[in-house]
Amino acid sequence: MSADGESGVRTRAEWNEEAGPPVVCLHGTVASGGNWANLAMELLARGRVVVAPTYGERGTRPVRDNLAEVTGIVRRTLEATGAAQVDVVGHSQGGLLAGLMVAAMLREEPGALPPGAIRRVACISGGHRGVRGHGLPKKLVGATFGPALADQMELARALRRTGGEPEVARAVRDAGSAPLPDWFDLVTDADRIIPAGSALTPDEYPGARTVRLEDVLGRGVPHQLQPHDRGIAEFVAELLA
Repeated sequence: MSADGESGVRTRAEWNEEAGPPVVCLHGTVASGGNWANLAMELLARGRVVVAPTYGERGTRPVRDNLAEVTGIVRRTLEATGAAQVDVVGHSQGGLLAGLMVAAMLREEPGALPPGAIRRVACISGGHRGVRGHGLPKKLVGATFGPALADQMELARALRRTGGEPEVARAVRDAGSAPLPDWFDLVTDADRIIPAGSALTPDEYPGARTVRLEDVLGRGVPHQLQPHDRGIAEFVAELLA
């Protein structure tokens, strides 16, 4: 389902509050909302409203542009359903965007979601610390995969250079005692794009929980297969219950 396409989100009358908040699923770079088909089926079977947009020209536009777009999608989802909150699922860049949305919300930045608008976040190999370029020139990456991947490579370089924290961790620290969305990071040693160490720590985000796919599924899942994996879909649907 799309927040602004022909299919649209379910109408206010179709949203079942008892089933839980609408779920907005954010794909990664050079991907699409169709990647979430298995998760969408799991959630729809539980009565949830699912919004799985294809944003940012398949996630290739600059990260800040993508952030503005997905924030608008979440806002329209709240308006269309009448819900006060959403849950957010993000894979790779989608996890980075989820964190940036939470950071802006906590800081009450202009254009940000209203405080408390996100109930729970589940990231699958979320790119909170960027993506390593493995020696590829930034210009080549940008020309081939678009500005978003180059932005994520630059983020990784900056954090390595400064020893800094992800944006959402800084916002959480500045927010003091403000209520935080529940936070889950799903990671795996089978991922060669986003290492397991990219997850937020409890020191960075109080209450954050890191889950190894090897522990819950008995197997790892490569990066590009994660949004499609039925086992991950079933587990994430349970996390959001």
